[in-house]
Amino acid sequence: MKKLLILNLTLAVIVSIVVPSEASATCFGGKFSHSPGSTTTLYYKYNDPHRYNGNVWQGAANWRNAAARVKPTPGGSSIKLTVVDVYVDDGYYGKTWINPGLSAATYTSAGFRLNQRYMDSLNDFDRTFVATHEFGHTLGLAHTQGTSENSIMRSGGGNFTFPWYNTPMPYDRGQINNLYN
Repeated sequence: MKKLLILNLTLAVIVSIVVPSEASATCFGGKFSHSPGSTTTLYYKYNDPHRYNGNVWQGAANWRNAAARVKPTPGGSSIKLTVVDVYVDDGYYGKTWINPGLSAATYTSAGFRLNQRYMDSLNDFDRTFVATHEFGHTLGLAHTQGTSENSIMRSGGGNFTFPWYNTPMPYDRGQINNLYN
């Protein structure tokens, strides 16, 4: 009985976090160093072995096309973003980290892991959704706090159904361009 009660309470907490109520700002509170009005190029490296290279490249290109002032770009001499493949049973497609932390005013580095355990079962279109979504986190965007907007930053979780798009939508473009103005 005690285990069932704990399980039900845990599920209630998860459901309350996953089911948002309405759209609101989707920024963590920080971003990479950026001078207003200028363009910031953030170079990324995809560590070997890299299983989803085309999806990662397209995810970065999606943000380069959507964002006026911040451009995730492969290679370069000053790597700020890192992408790695992992194989773990943690229940996620991708997971982002940001240094020194999500709420820091200025980020020094960021990256994300693509979990082969779950990514391998996806089609190419949905893999690009995951890569684009995780790049959005590395740039400073959080999950969309509502379901009324089509957003590449919509939260995943249990029973997640991939949408018809895999690029930043107008809401996302507004958020990233407001963050890096």
